Amino acid sequence: MAIPTIPAILTKADWDKNKGIIAKIGVGETGIGAAMEKVRAAYEAVDWRKFDASKVFSGLAKSEEEVDKALSGAKAERASKVENLRKELRNLESLARKAEAAFKANKLVPHSSTEHVGNIAVAADHMAVACKSMDDEFKTFEAMKVKIRQREENIRQRDEMVRKKLLGYLDKIPPAISNLRGKPDLTAFSKFRLDLVRGLALALHDQKMTAFVPTWTKFGAEGYQPKKTDEIKPKLAEIEKEVAKVKAAIR
Repeated sequence: MAIPTIPAILTKADWDKNKGIIAKIGVGETGIGAAMEKVRAAYEAVDWRKFDASKVFSGLAKSEEEVDKALSGAKAERASKVENLRKELRNLESLARKAEAAFKANKLVPHSSTEHVGNIAVAADHMAVACKSMDDEFKTFEAMKVKIRQREENIRQRDEMVRKKLLGYLDKIPPAISNLRGKPDLTAFSKFRLDLVRGLALALHDQKMTAFVPTWTKFGAEGYQPKKTDEIKPKLAEIEKEVAKVKAAIR
């Protein structure tokens, strides 16, 4: 069901324009005008925004639980206020049908007036039926839950990819350190620093292991590059020590 609107024929303003001839004939009070006002009041009491997930939430909800809570609120709104609106519409329909029967029995009432109250009854019935099912509206909440699950799966896959990358660097750095210890070389250290150390710094950032990022960013910076070969081993020892800390943190 699309969110309904009250058709003009069910408004008191429209009724007041069309009941003039009936009033002159003196067929008595129908109660239709007062019933229309009750329909209007019942309609305005409904918070229709509650039935559209895109209006309840600005963007995607934080969790499925949050969506379920909003859906429960929408169902409660339907059970109370929408059902009250349907009750008032059925009352209006009943009064219009009674008026239609009375008008048909009175030769003084023109056919157009009889037809008009019949159309009021039909319109009230159609609106009451339209308000009965909220399945389409409730589907917007289920659709949002599907999107949340997809978002969470995307995050999980991304985190898994980042973790694999992080573990890959942690696997590659120790043997690279061993090779550099055996054959200290400034060019080889620069490649090690640019490829593996900086790679690990980025992986730590992506994994949100922010406590380690400053240290590994320092290791990967140009200022950490040794100027002399005999500076390589102390720096390798420092890096090796930090590798152990990272491994301990991700166990």
